[in-house]
Amino acid sequence: MKKFKRVLSIVILLPSACIMSVAHFFSDSSSLTWKTETCNSDLLPVQESVTCLSGRKIAFMGDSILRNIFVQFILLQEAGGIQIPGKVREKVNNGAIRYILNYSSKLRKVVESPNIAKKRGGKRKRIRLSYWSYRTGDVHIDMFYAHSTHDSENMLSSDFFAKSNYTDFVVSNALWDMGLSYRGHSKYFRALSKNLAAIEDVARHSSSKIILLGLHFIDTERCTSDYCRVCNDELVQEYIRRVQQNVVSCTERAVLLDYFQITNDEVASSNSHDGVHFNDKISSIQLQFILQVLCSIGGECSVMQRPHQCDFNIPTFDHDRRLKSRTELRSKARDVELFKCFADRKDSIFWSELTDGGV
Repeated sequence: MKKFKRVLSIVILLPSACIMSVAHFFSDSSSLTWKTETCNSDLLPVQESVTCLSGRKIAFMGDSILRNIFVQFILLQEAGGIQIPGKVREKVNNGAIRYILNYSSKLRKVVESPNIAKKRGGKRKRIRLSYWSYRTGDVHIDMFYAHSTHDSENMLSSDFFAKSNYTDFVVSNALWDMGLSYRGHSKYFRALSKNLAAIEDVARHSSSKIILLGLHFIDTERCTSDYCRVCNDELVQEYIRRVQQNVVSCTERAVLLDYFQITNDEVASSNSHDGVHFNDKISSIQLQFILQVLCSIGGECSVMQRPHQCDFNIPTFDHDRRLKSRTELRSKARDVELFKCFADRKDSIFWSELTDGGV
């Protein structure tokens, strides 16, 4: 996987015409800006973002990548003079900053899951939902911290979301499925498909937006552990991105933001302390593209039409490609067989073509 420096193209999959352009990162002492000849990634003014999101109830559901983007939205509002209670600022390595809402702003609900009850012979399971909620004026955004597709599936299996009347969903699940919550690479395909279908069932408004954040570039050279280097191997990253494209192509309304194109860059990597997470500069750019979709603006930016042809197939790689990845990993990392994402002979892309995979 080649990394391009400074100049690269960005592709956002949206239901519009295909427009390709070359984009650049521009940096000053406090921020980065993503620009092309016809657009830039400057954040919407606070009042404009509030106006555009007025009357909408948005659910963010996903991992720490999405949580950091959610917090960037809060900081955008705060910068515009809106007071946000319960915010904690925590500095981490390499200048990255995490903004975490403390527990005074975190809500908890206990709901029951009828779907899980069926699996347990009629015994209902109570699920504790913990989430951050941002509400001001007519804008309402809830951030549900779901590490993996399995966590999102458990949340969506309750009737909470059907009753909550969310107008829009922003989803990010991939990182934990690749590593710490690995259950099988084909299972990721199946779970992601199921979750997006469930979201389409509850997001019934005619103007509802369902946004899946595509897997960004993970710089394994910056990983702080062998676990990170093995489970986020280039082969796995490519597989996950192709899964996301295929799954989205078979939905009715979901769109995919291709964050790989803006993070496969030395500037983005230099703003990551662990090769996986980005600091607030990159997160704010990621936020901008979400706002463009939610607000139906920025059509002049680089976008690509979402495929009209459904491709509900598990991506596969030939034997030589899989063998090459296994050989390289064994030379880079010790005890690779200890990692389930590698050792799983039946459902890992390193070993199997995943032609069956239970899908």
